[in-house]
This record gives sequence, C-alpha cells and structure tokens, in this order.
Amino acid sequence: MPQAGRGLKLSGAVLDAVADAKGVDPTELNPPLSAVVNADALDDLFVDTGGEAGRIVFEYSGCEVTVESDRTVEVRRRPSDEQTN
Repeated sequence: MPQAGRGLKLSGAVLDAVADAKGVDPTELNPPLSAVVNADALDDLFVDTGGEAGRIVFEYSGCEVTVESDRTVEVRRRPSDEQTN
C-alpha cells in the first residue's frame, strides 16, 4: 500500500493511488478530488496523531479509498467500476 511521507500531501497520495489502481494518469480522474472530499482537510489529517490510530474511508472515482493514521492509502475498485473501466 502506498504511504504518504511527511513531505507528500495525503491528497496527492490519494490521487496517485487511485490513478494507479485504475491505470490512468491522475489528471484523467473524474470528478476532481475536491468535489468529493476537502483536500486541505485531508492534507491536515493525521499530521500529529500522538500515536492514536484512526482512519477515513470514502468513495472516489469508482474506488473505495482508505487512509490510515500512519498515512497509508489503500484503494479498492468497486466491482461496477471494474466492468466499465
């Protein structure tokens, strides 16, 4: 699973991971990530958790995206999206 380092914003890691899962360039993803989730809030999420575990799960561009508190990004394509793309 990809992991956003301290220098990489989570929104960028999500875009890269979803694009990789779909086999497309990040610029080809539709809709824009900002239409689904507040990218600034996502970037600030899990910056300093104090060791506490947590996660956020949301759907984006035909995929289920899970972001863990250790900044790991997991992407699973939805079955209906796999048939169309």
